[in-house]
Amino acid sequence: MLVSGVIMVTCAVTSRAQAGTFVGSSVPAEVAVVHDGTLSVVDEVSGHAVVVARGPYYGVLGSAIGTPGFAADGAWVAYLETSSSGSTSVHVVSSSGAHAITVAGGQGYAWSPVRDELAVSLAGSVELITVAGKVLERWAVPGSFSESFSSSGAQIAVGTRGADAPDGSLAVLPVGGGPPRTIFSRAGYCQQPAGWTADGSRVLSWQDADCSASLAADGLTLDAIPAVGGRPVSLGTTLVDPSWVLPVSGTRVLVNTGNDRIVADHKVLRSCDAATGACTVLPLPAGSTSLDPALATAAHELFEVRVPQSVQASDFVPHGTLWAGTLSGGGEHQLTAAGTGVADPVPSADGGMVTFVRMISATTATVDVLDVRTGQVRVLAPVDDADYYGEFTAWSVLAIRA
Repeated sequence: MLVSGVIMVTCAVTSRAQAGTFVGSSVPAEVAVVHDGTLSVVDEVSGHAVVVARGPYYGVLGSAIGTPGFAADGAWVAYLETSSSGSTSVHVVSSSGAHAITVAGGQGYAWSPVRDELAVSLAGSVELITVAGKVLERWAVPGSFSESFSSSGAQIAVGTRGADAPDGSLAVLPVGGGPPRTIFSRAGYCQQPAGWTADGSRVLSWQDADCSASLAADGLTLDAIPAVGGRPVSLGTTLVDPSWVLPVSGTRVLVNTGNDRIVADHKVLRSCDAATGACTVLPLPAGSTSLDPALATAAHELFEVRVPQSVQASDFVPHGTLWAGTLSGGGEHQLTAAGTGVADPVPSADGGMVTFVRMISATTATVDVLDVRTGQVRVLAPVDDADYYGEFTAWSVLAIRA
């Protein structure tokens, strides 16, 4: 075992309230929310919030704290902090706020889906660390970013970019021993991993020409690349949002496709076979745009947000409505109790509860909870407005573990 010299351990004094008894068949979600420079873990049953981290708040420019994410068991939350000078660090704090570590120089992270371990990208390397701060493995990966674990936790896909990696390689890191293995390289492109197929046979990666943030904002081609290396197949053009790429089973993936950074402009759901690239468009009424797909895994239900087709960036704010149906796009019906201004739904496994963002105005948003059976909606917590061309970029300010 290696002990990283960049990890500092600190302690907090807050404690999380015990969750109350939950009535109903759905398990309540865990919610981590960024608002006015603080990161809080919110009990979905009681609504009680515990502040687990504080940082500067820059008003319309947002918070220094962002990109929260829960460990597999929900006992830990990681987040990224950016200083006024532009340096970054990755932090891990217990959900009770009682213990925290800091990885100075951390540029991004991804949690293992099976253990309380996370991969952290640093300058020139990726480290796999425990929540106690021990480095379990270290791989030399110049220009690494955008880590993504396979569903088994046995492999990590890492994209590379910048002067240290001009060919935009996509590498796979074997957890448990072994060097990085490059599975795809394309000169002049950055690789941005979006995830894996459910069976772990393919890595899903966006192709970013010239490593351009401007081009990426208008949508990038999403490729499925065999994890053992080989010819990629295209699954269409999508905005760069990992939550819009949903592995279902085997090599089947639901992808919210469509270019143009204005989110309400012609976005549709497609069901794709990542092995062949064959895709089928899910039905959608004329004049509508489909956004923010999410799966209720045990119920085999698909939830999505719909808005009227528009080329106006602000039209998503008041008009988002919540819909549910089958994974093939059949039986769609609106959950009218959710109201309007809906974004980024996260259903419970059985589909009985849905936690979602409500965009109240161009500057105000909350996290709400819908009981599908009763139609009751509760406001859980305020959240920083994260509107980008009409889309609420939930990954930057919110984590929901259903």
